[in-house]
This record gives sequence, structure tokens and C-alpha cells, in this order.
Amino acid sequence: MRPATCAFTAPPVSDPSTACPRRVCAPSRTCRPTSLGPGASTVARDCFVSYAGSWYSVPAEYAGREVWVRQTEDRLVICDQDRVLAEHLLAEHPYERKVIRTHFEALSLRRNQRLQWEAEQAFAQVAKRMPVLVGPEVEKRPLSVYEGLT
Repeated sequence: MRPATCAFTAPPVSDPSTACPRRVCAPSRTCRPTSLGPGASTVARDCFVSYAGSWYSVPAEYAGREVWVRQTEDRLVICDQDRVLAEHLLAEHPYERKVIRTHFEALSLRRNQRLQWEAEQAFAQVAKRMPVLVGPEVEKRPLSVYEGLT
């Protein structure tokens, strides 16, 4: 078995905190794309990146942003600058969708927040339009008044 290698070239850096997130580059290097060519790709609104006829999921926060895509022997590595966003096994057939479910958790959270906000706004509008119903005034009496009636 061959040792894992990073899909990116890695120029030396002085800051060790920017080391390769996959921990396969030398400790004094950082993952950076080798060129702006075919490795640059824009994440679609549905949080997928198209590569070689298939679609690969990316975290929802990256929808509409540019990411770097590199293919290793059996995987597709998707990065944003120095951070690996996703690693997928390569699709076996064209038009496959490779999905990591956790990439979509932020979408459901945002949807729930939006639905809650919309419901609050709707209730506020209804409350403004509804007349305030006022019932008849009821006299408050001590119970001793009722005991005298029996």
C-alpha cells in the first residue's frame, strides 16, 4: 500500500498552525492548490460541486463560493484555502451524487429558524388585525352574599 500523499503542493510556511489538515504533508508545509486551472470550482446553490460528470456535497456554508477540487487515486478532495472541506470516494458511474449528510445540517437549522420567524410574523399580523374581545363586566362579591341566599 502506498503512503497517503496530499493532493496539493505545499510551499514551506513559518506558521505551524497552518499545517496540512490531512496531516500528510511535511509539518512545515501547508496545503495550497498548485494552479488556478481546472481545480477551481464554484459550489452550486444546492451545496454540490460538479466533477467529472458527478456531484459531490460540500458544507452548506460554502454554497456559491469558490473551492479547490483535486483528485487522488480513489478520492476527491475539496478544499477552501488551507482547510479540507470534504473527502469523497470517486463516483463509479456518471451522474452519481456523493453525499455527506452533515453538510446539510446547517440548511435544516436555517430553515427551522426561518419558519419560526415567519410564524411569529404571521401571528403578530393576526394579533394586529383581530379586535380585542371584551366580555361583560362581572361584579366581584364575597361568598357570604351567596350563603345568605340559601
